[in-house]
Amino acid sequence: MSGWQSIDTAPKDGTLIIGWDKDKPIPFICRFVIETDDYPQWWAVIDENDETVCVGTPTHWTPMLRPPAR
Repeated sequence: MSGWQSIDTAPKDGTLIIGWDKDKPIPFICRFVIETDDYPQWWAVIDENDETVCVGTPTHWTPMLRPPAR
């Protein structure tokens, strides 16, 4: 599967994806996170150290790209 898909179809197992939020100007790397009762489901934007740097609410997603061949 490729191309942008509705966020309802995104994996919910912690897989990193590329997310798109209609209110943000660029795509971002994120994954589904189950947190506390206050935030039972949210999407975390991940930096290069795999740390959460902010929260986004993607409306669409696409799989991560495969790295280039060496």
